[in-house]
Amino acid sequence: MLITFAEGEVWGTRFFGWSGKDKKKTEKRSLQHADFVMGVYSPIRPYLQKNLPARFVIVPNLLSKKMPLKKTYQQKRNFRIINVGRQDSNQKNPIIILEALKRLPHVHATLVGNGDLHQKTVEFVKENKLTERVRLILRCPNKKIISQLGKYDLFVYHSLNWEVSKGCMEAALCGLPVLVNQRPGGLAQEVRQAGFYVVKNSPQGFAHGIEKLAANWRMRRSLGRKNLRYAQKNWDPQIVEARQAEITKRVLR
Repeated sequence: MLITFAEGEVWGTRFFGWSGKDKKKTEKRSLQHADFVMGVYSPIRPYLQKNLPARFVIVPNLLSKKMPLKKTYQQKRNFRIINVGRQDSNQKNPIIILEALKRLPHVHATLVGNGDLHQKTVEFVKENKLTERVRLILRCPNKKIISQLGKYDLFVYHSLNWEVSKGCMEAALCGLPVLVNQRPGGLAQEVRQAGFYVVKNSPQGFAHGIEKLAANWRMRRSLGRKNLRYAQKNWDPQIVEARQAEITKRVLR
């Protein structure tokens, strides 16, 4: 049996909506019977080393093979940011980003995602008169999102998880600079290595970071190109797919 792991949980337990004892029981049993485990984020390494020494490997998520590169880093008029991800009260709170936008009248934002915070996000935009600057998209085909990434000036992401999100990885593969917040317990090593711009986990932190990058297109270009170099070396879909295939063949022999 080959299973994929992230954030200390078997993905299947999350998808089925199990919790508490059922989740822990399923997780323990899966680990006991797994022939091999592929972890998709480096922060899971200590957990797997403790529970599965010598029977795991870290391989990132497989991304789309068609990533149009960003062509220019000089914005034409308004500064445009994009956020793609779940709107989740436990882990990923887009309202912190919107709070930052209240301080930045020249910044326009597109937020793509759904979750238990979506309705509050909609209400926040209306109550704070941000409707002319903030576009909310409940859901959108990933192919379409990727095709549009290069038209934005900055990818902005809030999360309390340690991992590098798939959205951040895709933005990096397009050459788009990425801004993320500090996390309790630290960040995944990939965040620093990729050159993501890290800010304090607060509306003020996001506002300061966005404003600084909005004022300096050369800095955005430098960050975007560093993101791209790292992403092509570590997250290139063809490289990742070949590695996943090789591991799967080895396990099935």
